Amino acid sequence: MLGSADRLSVPYLPRLQRLRHEATMSQEELARRAGIARPTLSKLEAQQSRARISTVRKLADALGVEPKDLLGPESNESSPPL
Repeated sequence: MLGSADRLSVPYLPRLQRLRHEATMSQEELARRAGIARPTLSKLEAQQSRARISTVRKLADALGVEPKDLLGPESNESSPPL
């Protein structure tokens, strides 16, 4: 049985697509490695769906990053520092 924390969702994963591209993985490959359906991954990348905490962990493991690396706004590296 899942704990209540596993049923919680995060708002969106704005860095997911960039991290997948940097890992040179297709959606199909990342979905397979993370153990999720490819349409689910597509919706997460398009920010049309929220991810469960357990899904965030699976994606982070498959990408070789920390779960926190998937969260937060995408940085705009071309902007000068304040």
